[in-house]
Amino acid sequence: MCIVLIVIVIAILHLLALPGTVPYGRAFAAIKADEHAAELSGISSVYYKMVSFLFSAFFAGLAGALFAHTANFISPTDFSWHKVVDALLYCVFDVIQDINRNGTTILLVEQNAKKALQIADYAYVMETGKIVLHGDAADVAANPQVTEAYLGGKK
Repeated sequence: MCIVLIVIVIAILHLLALPGTVPYGRAFAAIKADEHAAELSGISSVYYKMVSFLFSAFFAGLAGALFAHTANFISPTDFSWHKVVDALLYCVFDVIQDINRNGTTILLVEQNAKKALQIADYAYVMETGKIVLHGDAADVAANPQVTEAYLGGKK
């Protein structure tokens, strides 16, 4: 059963990885590039968004089935709000990075300093409303005071 599910997932991911050769892939690429232009060329963004939602729901159900198969027991405490928020934050950070790669400057105010410093080019550290340190994100992350105070370093 588990091997069959893995084969199905690999087959679907293989099809989705070929956006230039599969009609769904071309439509998704067109909608991602410019939704309005895709609509004008006859691609229904509502339809393809619904298809992507169904794919997402399918993969979420498949992931749950695989997790249940390996864990042999599922408890509501296995999926706390903290895990849900962490998963959402990874998605948000990916979108922020994509926007930034396209040339848009972003001001990010984030409590997760470690992750924010990983994706930032430049960083400011504020304490009680005052800027106490600024510089390249890598330099700020390497600063021993920042590491100790904000990044879980040893005191």
